[in-house]
Order: sequence, then structure tokens, then C-alpha cells
Amino acid sequence: MYVTALPPVISGSPGYAVEDKSGRDVIMYLTPDGKSAIVGVMLSVGNGLTAGQPENITALQLASLRARLVAAKKEGATNTLTPALQKALEHPADAITAVPESDPSLAKPFATARKSNDFLSEMNQTKYMSIGYEGKPTVWFVADPQCPFCHRAWGKLSQLVMTGKIAVNVVMVSTLAGSAPIARDILSRPDPGEAWMSGAGSSDDGYHPPEHQASAEALAKADNYLSSNMTFVKKEGLKITPWLGYVGKDGKTVYTHEGADQIEAFLSAL
Repeated sequence: MYVTALPPVISGSPGYAVEDKSGRDVIMYLTPDGKSAIVGVMLSVGNGLTAGQPENITALQLASLRARLVAAKKEGATNTLTPALQKALEHPADAITAVPESDPSLAKPFATARKSNDFLSEMNQTKYMSIGYEGKPTVWFVADPQCPFCHRAWGKLSQLVMTGKIAVNVVMVSTLAGSAPIARDILSRPDPGEAWMSGAGSSDDGYHPPEHQASAEALAKADNYLSSNMTFVKKEGLKITPWLGYVGKDGKTVYTHEGADQIEAFLSAL
């Protein structure tokens, strides 16, 4: 029997993918007291409640695990993985999206007169975390780590990321009071994207100060990253977070949106 941990620990309940006698993977969570196990999917109604759709924490954990396994495979490091992790790499669990398909015409109100090349050139000057698989349609997502509306929007975007429909470039900013130290901390970590996927800055209760202090070099780089992103905020004249943008299927039309509502309609031309 193979047992694979599903980090991070949410609400004090560590998760595991356990292979039963039939070879089927069963997801279970240990209770905080460690005396009982609950079989099933964990949903978060405190972090990612978006238009009545709870965020599927289990699917996010599986997506994060598989992303790390794929990275290990690219680096030729799969020989260091346990049999359970190798099995998870070759047979990923299917995730279910809570975001319905939409009519592409719904995105028309979000279309701009921007030129796609200019838009992409401007966005590539920011310092961003790439979340998702290469080659997927990409959404740029400007977010403040303390912004509850950013967390709501990420609840929708993450469903599309984990099903392999889109990739998201997260541009972290500090537009709210007290956000700069949090953004600086996350951006100074060895893998800011993994921290984000673990809930740091992407959920209402996902940020926790690190156990180890970052090096002076890492903090200096984080300051430069944040400065570059705040330059974009000022140049763009952003008043609200989250801010989202992408180039449509035609490769020409640029769509932008502010706020956490109408995400499905906004993304329908991607």
C-alpha cells in the first residue's frame, strides 16, 4: 500500500492519498488530534467562496503535488521519488472544475483597443510567478496578498489551472496597508509559486510568517521585484485589485478586468 502526503496541512488536518487493496487512490485527512481519519474531499468555505462555489482544496493539493512531480521528471530526478510518488506522476487524479463553459461573446465588454504586442511587452516587465502548465492560454493576475477579492478571484482561476485549461502569471503587489512586508516575504522565498499555491497570499487565512529568515540577498531581490510591480501599478493607474488581463484566441484582442465578479464572462474569449 502506498501513502502519499498532500501538503500543505489545512485547518490542522494533514491530507494523504492512500492506495487501497484494489489499487484505487483514496483521499483521507487526519483529524487535528491524530486519532481519526476522514475519507473524502476537503472544501474551503472560508478562503475561496466564489459565487456559491467552494474551493476544492484537495484538487489544489493534488495539482500542486503533480506540478512538483512534473518538475522532478523534467530534471531527471524521478529515481529519487518513492514508488507512491512515481505512481502519482504517471497517473494523476482527475480534478473537477467549478467554472462552467461560457459564450465567447460575453467577453466583449472587457475588450480593449490595446495592441497585443504592447500589452505583452508591458506585462513581461513585471516580476511574476507562473502557475500552471507551459503552453496553456495565459492570464495575467495582479493581486495584493491581503486583498479578499483577489482571494475570491483566485478561487475561480485555480480551478482552471488545476484542470490544465489555463496558466496564470501572478503579479504580486502591495496596494493595501501592511501588505508590503507580506509580499516581500513571499517573494523572497525559494519557491514563491509554491508558497502561493499553498495559500500564502492567495487565501484569507493562508499566510503564515516563515520559520527561517530569508537571506539579505533574497530580500533585496524581493524588494526589486515588488518595486517593478508597483511601477506597473502606477503606470497602469490601477485603483482596484485584482486586475486581470490576457490576449484572446484571435491573438490580437486584449481583454482586461478589475475585481472578482464576472470572471467566467471575462475569460470566455481565452
